[in-house]
Amino acid sequence: MNKWLLLLSVTLVFFSCKQSSPEKHSISYEWTFSDESPSFSHCDSLQTYKEQYQCFQKELSRLLSNQINQYRLQPNNPLNDTLVLTLLIDQKGKISIKNRSTNTNIDTEFPFIDSLLQLSVSKMPNVLPATKTNVGLPVKSTIDLPLIFKTTPQ
Repeated sequence: MNKWLLLLSVTLVFFSCKQSSPEKHSISYEWTFSDESPSFSHCDSLQTYKEQYQCFQKELSRLLSNQINQYRLQPNNPLNDTLVLTLLIDQKGKISIKNRSTNTNIDTEFPFIDSLLQLSVSKMPNVLPATKTNVGLPVKSTIDLPLIFKTTPQ
């Protein structure tokens, strides 16, 4: 009986091991200047990488600001502080929050800021993902986006 159990166990282990397809492996690449950063389609028509990236940053900031401004936040005390969001852009161009800096003043004035930021980012449109040009693959990327909260109490 023990021989059959051992044989069955070895057989199950052998057949349960599958060779993973290459698409499932996580591959790390060195970023070069010839690679393409994430972008919006209208930014791609600009001539230089610097112009394209600045266009992307400005559009991302504008979209996020518009989303946040819809909530008409009103602090009890004046604010002039910065919160840095680290945004993750996946291979399909979906934007999500990877991390955010801590700011006691902003957190005190707006206790639900995390939920508001998550909701605002979730409503943003997909972008063109970063591309590793030497292999032609879209890749994950991150961008640090400073959010300046400059308000006066009502």
